[in-house]
Order: sequence, then structure tokens, then C-alpha cells
Amino acid sequence: MDLKDYQPPQFVYDLLAEQALLKIALHGDAYALQLCGELAEQMWGQRHQQLAVLMARMHADNKLVDPVSVLAALSAQGLISKIDGPFLHGVYAGPGDHQGVRKYGDRIRTLAARRRLREVMVRGTQSLDYAWGTADDDLEADRIRALREELDAVESLARPDGGAGLVPEPMSEFLLGPMDFDWIVPGLLERRERMIITGSEGTGKSVLTSQLAACMAGGIHPFTGRVLGNGDRGIRVTVIDCENNPVQSRRRFRWVLGRVDKIRQGMGLPPVDWKAQMSIAILTEGLDLLQASDVARLAGALEATHPDLLVLGPLYKIFDADPKDETCARKLVGVLDRLRARYGFALLTEAHAGKSEDGAGQRHMAPIGSSLWLRWPEYGFGLRRSRQARHTDRAEIVDVVAWRGTREARQWPVVLEHGERLPWQTPVDRPDAGPGEQPGIDLDEWN
Repeated sequence: MDLKDYQPPQFVYDLLAEQALLKIALHGDAYALQLCGELAEQMWGQRHQQLAVLMARMHADNKLVDPVSVLAALSAQGLISKIDGPFLHGVYAGPGDHQGVRKYGDRIRTLAARRRLREVMVRGTQSLDYAWGTADDDLEADRIRALREELDAVESLARPDGGAGLVPEPMSEFLLGPMDFDWIVPGLLERRERMIITGSEGTGKSVLTSQLAACMAGGIHPFTGRVLGNGDRGIRVTVIDCENNPVQSRRRFRWVLGRVDKIRQGMGLPPVDWKAQMSIAILTEGLDLLQASDVARLAGALEATHPDLLVLGPLYKIFDADPKDETCARKLVGVLDRLRARYGFALLTEAHAGKSEDGAGQRHMAPIGSSLWLRWPEYGFGLRRSRQARHTDRAEIVDVVAWRGTREARQWPVVLEHGERLPWQTPVDRPDAGPGEQPGIDLDEWN
């Protein structure tokens, strides 16, 4: 089917809604005239489009908009012969229901988006059929990328503002909105926040990442081991492990999850339903989120699991490009932020720290690669072997170094050591090293 011959079924346009909006605008309603300017191209009737454009232009030029002046303007522009007859009589018949302006506008916008979606799907199928016999190895990825861009445009068209632009709200109204924290862990991490854990080799950043994920899923504070609320505050966690093989990940998580279950058992709480609270995918080959096909794979996992926390990485295994390439880093950040906005998860990933040292001979903890990683996350912490630690293959004590200034006060520990209750815990003889509690937060009442 050729799109130029395409006629949508009647249920994807509503001439009566278009005419009702025009009636209201014809009698000078400012909001209706504004919508005429925004929605003229989205109207199905060609005469409706012409009249909407004319009235919106008159309104923009501060000219009187009423039945007499509009009729004169139609005559002056030679449009009477095109718009005359029963159509014009229908529009001029009464002022219409001014209370229905928003309803009519939403109806026109929704049906325009529906028509646009149908066109995108038809054209996408035709394009794929046409190119199917080519030798283009990137055919699927290219078509998926193009389709995603067009679907984003359809989604924008369907929004209440039609994607037309940003309309700031008055500050007085903005300040009346909610200010409550949307905690995942009180005092530590909120929904949609981003965190990168770095460290030198052998400092246990993968274990810490697993501990954070398991404790949050099990309703346990990841550093104090204290139960959150009444013990049923676990969140959904999805892990996409792009580095370790299944056996390695299985050993580590069995160990960490066992610690969480033991803590809960000691407090008389039921065990965690790990099937409901946590899921994992092992992709040792990594992901390339600069490719549309891999973005679609990740989005599919998010659709299936709906996590509150996504543990993804490490960073260098989720895109196939030079880590120092600023353009690629910006594209990757764009992908991750769009997914985060769409699905509402907090993001936890890990990265390798650079090799350089500061003036005191201490290794810098900022991630290697693009400088964008220094600005992007809400939190960036590095695990650096403590000078108090013994010289062993695995650091037993680490300093938790903030390499990115936090945007709000949070209670993160400054020192961690190997522990019995949890793999990493704050030293019992260092009360100044622990996370403490965020002022005003009652973990027992949190929900």
C-alpha cells in the first residue's frame, strides 16, 4: 500500500471535535485560539485546518476574532469559495461549549497521534520489506534506531502539551508540591539517583556492589545491617552482570544473600523471597548501548522486571568505544538517562579508577575515561586500600573516598572493613567511620 493513497478508518479522526473547537475559537475564546494555532496541522479536515490557521494568526496579530471579522478575513483571502456552504454554517451555528475546550483539544491531539503511529508502523514495515534482500549487516539496528526516534516523536505528539514546548509553572505553585524524599534506603539513596563505585584492583568493589543490591532487596541497611521499617521494605533489584561468568556471580551472590537471610533470621523475620525481589542476567560478552539493538535488549529486561534499582556494568563493558571519547560518553549517558526517566530506577554501576596519584602518593579514585563521569552521577565513591591494611592480595580495610561532591547530604561511611554480619562493614572501634542516620529519618516508621 502506498501511503499517499492511505485513508485511515473513521475512528482515528473526529470532525465533530474539530468543529466544536473552531466554534469556541470563533467567538474569541483565548485558549481555544491558542489550541487552533497548536493543533491546526493535527486536524483531519482540510477546511478545519485553514480556518484554524486564519483565526490563530488573527489572534496573534491582536485582531478581533468574532464571526463577522473572521468572515471578512475569509472573503479578503479568497477562501469563502473553499470553506463556504454547510461546513461554514455548522461552525457559525452557536458559540459552542466553552467548558469543553481542553476536552476537544485532547481529542484532536490523541487521534492525530494515533494516525501518526499507524503511518509509522506501515512505513516501517514497507521499509523493512524493501531492504530485506540487501547485504546490510546493520539493517535491523538501523531500522530499530529509526523506528525508536519516530515512536518518540509520536509519544511527544500525544502528550498534553503536544511536545510543543516547555511551559514553566509559577514558583509559588511549584513550592506547593511535595518535598518528601523518595527513599530506596533512608539517608542513603533515592529513586532515580545514579551512583558509580570505583576502586583499584582487589579492593572488593564487586562485592560491595553485590552487598548494596542484596541488602536493598532484602530490606536491610547495606552498612549497618539494621532492618528497614518492619522488615518488609525490600525493593526490586535487577542485576545485569557484564563481566563475571555465571559460576563466579553465583558464588558471590549465594554468599552475600546468605548473609542477608541470616541477619533477618536472627531478628525473627521471614526469609526474603529472592524470586520476587531480585533477578539477574549474565552477559559476559557485554552490552553496547551505543547500538539500538542492545538498548532494546536492556529495555526488554526492564519491562520484564520493573526494578527499583538497576545494577549494571561495569561501565567499560556497556559500550564499545574509546572510554575517553566524550561524544560516545554523552550518547551513553543519554541512553541511560532516558531509560532511567522511563522506568524510574536508581542506577548503580562500577568502574575502574585511574592509575595516577595525588601529591600525598594516594591513588586518585575518579573513573578512567571521559571527564563526563565526574559530573554525571549523584554519588561517586572509590574504595582505596587503607594504609592500615595488611599487604595481602585482597584489601581487608578500605577508605571510602568521595571523588564526586554529593548534591545533598547523605550518610555514607568513610571506612569499611571485612565483617562477619556483612562482607563489608564499618569498623566497630571507629564510631566516626560509620554511616550514622540521616537527621529526621525514623527507619522504623519509613515506608
